[in-house]
Amino acid sequence: MTGHFTDDGWAYEITGSPEAPWSNVLTNGRFGSIWTEKGGAFAWCGNSVLDRLTLWSQDLVMNPSRRSIYLMTGGRIIRTLTPSPMPGDASWKVIHGIGWTSYVSKCRDVETRLDVAVLPGLDAEVWHAQVSFAGQPPGEVRLCSFQDVMMGTWSEAHREFHRLFFDVRLDGQSAMVFTKRLDTRPGVKENWNTPFPGAIACACSEPLAGHYSDRWQFYGYGGSAAEPAALKGQPRKDSPGPWGDPMAGLDVVIRLEGRKVQAAFVTAFGKDGAAAVETARQALAISREDALASVRRFWEGQLGDLRIETPDEDLNVSSLWLRYQAISSRIAARCSLYQASGALGYRDQLQDSLLFLPIEPQKTLTQLEIHLRHQHRDGSVLHWWHPETETGIGTTCSDDYLWPVLAAVEYYRETGDTAFLNRIVPFLDGGEASIWAHLLISVERAWSRRSERGVPLIGECDWNDGLSSAGDKGMGESFWVAHFLHLLLLDMAEMASARGEDPSPYAEKASAMGEAVNTLGWDGEWYLQGTTDEGEPIGSSRCGEGRIHLNPQTWSIISGTASGKYAHRAGKAMDAVMKSLRVEWGVLLLAPPYTVPDEKLGYITRYAPGCRENGGVYTHASVWAGRAARILGRPELVQDLLLCLLPPVRGRDPRYKAEPYVTPGNIDGPATPTPGRGGWTWYTGSAAWLFRCLLEDLLGVRAEADALVVEPNVPREWDGFEIERPFRGKLLKLSCRRAASAGIVVRDPQSSFKESLDGCRIPAALLASLQGREIHVDVAYVAER
Repeated sequence: MTGHFTDDGWAYEITGSPEAPWSNVLTNGRFGSIWTEKGGAFAWCGNSVLDRLTLWSQDLVMNPSRRSIYLMTGGRIIRTLTPSPMPGDASWKVIHGIGWTSYVSKCRDVETRLDVAVLPGLDAEVWHAQVSFAGQPPGEVRLCSFQDVMMGTWSEAHREFHRLFFDVRLDGQSAMVFTKRLDTRPGVKENWNTPFPGAIACACSEPLAGHYSDRWQFYGYGGSAAEPAALKGQPRKDSPGPWGDPMAGLDVVIRLEGRKVQAAFVTAFGKDGAAAVETARQALAISREDALASVRRFWEGQLGDLRIETPDEDLNVSSLWLRYQAISSRIAARCSLYQASGALGYRDQLQDSLLFLPIEPQKTLTQLEIHLRHQHRDGSVLHWWHPETETGIGTTCSDDYLWPVLAAVEYYRETGDTAFLNRIVPFLDGGEASIWAHLLISVERAWSRRSERGVPLIGECDWNDGLSSAGDKGMGESFWVAHFLHLLLLDMAEMASARGEDPSPYAEKASAMGEAVNTLGWDGEWYLQGTTDEGEPIGSSRCGEGRIHLNPQTWSIISGTASGKYAHRAGKAMDAVMKSLRVEWGVLLLAPPYTVPDEKLGYITRYAPGCRENGGVYTHASVWAGRAARILGRPELVQDLLLCLLPPVRGRDPRYKAEPYVTPGNIDGPATPTPGRGGWTWYTGSAAWLFRCLLEDLLGVRAEADALVVEPNVPREWDGFEIERPFRGKLLKLSCRRAASAGIVVRDPQSSFKESLDGCRIPAALLASLQGREIHVDVAYVAER
């Protein structure tokens, strides 16, 4: 790895030169920005696609810094305060922290530091710049910030037209204000006749010696960020207005009274120019120390009271960073350098929100209600939508509308609450119903959308979006959805029983679905993925390509379809996975990859072989293999499948290239020239799932409706581990130790209560009866081979 974590795990120091972008997603839930080891990428406020404030370009090869500060002394540029666009001769250290990023450089007698943070509670980002001189300092230092302004959705392909709608003005001696008379967001009646909803204020803590609002004037025709024309002479003040190609350049000259100078630059957003300037003023009033401290407090609150301490440092830091990744990139920002989405995916962010269950379960319930509000009365849903404009696309995807059932039952198990099922939530197309009624509509829709053989239709696709044409004619089937639906019907039966209703209708349908998938979907050594409209199998030994797919195997175990009289198939399916799909860096989604486009299957066959869903390790699904191994009772396989996916572990593989502190969406498969290379980091649903499976399947701490279960599957060489976990109003301090026999001792320091329990379950009723909030739990577990 090109760097290391700090002692507390809350930051990663990059001390070398990565071979791919190593980024950080900074956000407070509204304002956000992305910074890489090279410098600033882009910023937004509201929606990371619809409400971009600065120019965004997905160039992972050049990875230019579009936002930084120039340092000048003696009439010449020394370097920028980020390694791009002008690193100079300095040595660099870049520190990505949870909620902040810092750039530190040193060359001879000049040291610089730039600390970047998005401030909690303010629509603002602050850059704190510091320059120090070890030798004879110059009389003055000149600093000039720069960033290209965008304010909208569309890229620079339309820039020459869009610039006609901008207006720029000065506000006082240290701020520039940008507005735009064009709103490119979807859903607007007339984009060209509607203003962008808000204004940007770019401000500095020091009076401006110069300012630049026009890219033509700043960079010069044919110029570049490495040699801007405007900085070749003395500071200049251009003429702001509606005529330029907008950018924000703030040029300050600071006289040295010692050996160090400091300045703060702020990018702020507001409903209008005055509001943006006021936000900038508030941000500038916050010191560097207070800004970073507020960011730390904010993220401590977001990550919650859950603490994990094990003998495996890779696991310890990953437990922090996976939560941060899921919350910052997936739920709040909904973007990364690899994908700027801005939208909520019906299945996507709902799965991500399950991360909150052991932290703050109310947030999971809130997300569930958000998604149910985008369900139609017939059970269909929006595949994705932009919450700011409520614009999105519908779908006949066969699994989207089912995920609320999983979220609901997981929430029920975490909280023991069934009253939430009575909460009223509106439908997207009018009317309203209880959450329970929404869930009933979901499973009934799936039940009614089956083939003549009783197998769920695949529709536009199932979880694997790339199988986009297998059901174009309405006859293709998905055995993976059959496994999934079997599980959800059992979940509905569990919740129905808890509500005092008859669970048998759901249990009977689950039994019928399990029989159908085992009768029709078993290929002899593994389960089929599905069938095409023509009845041809997908994921069969009869297929030349894509012979075996991962998800039907793992979900046959997770869902329980491979149980009872079919229990022997669970082991066979997992053995097939290990034989045909297991690689050093995870589990491939399918094998062998498709090499010939097949219009009857979908665009997955057009992907480069071995990449992403087409025969790569698709991390989201690879994680599920770890859960299946736990249910199958193979603890060493749980360890093998989950610990190999930890970002620091992957980062030590020189083939990996991607960030060693966040998980990737995919890792290239053996059919590529770059096997083991990570990609699509940050914006991936695998972050939340990997965290959950580490906690619930490896460490073995998971909620059931009437108890918290502690059943570790940790490495035999561990002596023990510690976990602090909130559960139903209590903070449980779990001290887990390897022993010859299992048992649990529960202690309440407040009341001197102590009770020993057999097995691995801590009854929820017992915890509810205790007086204290902090409950100490000693867990003895047996580490089996």
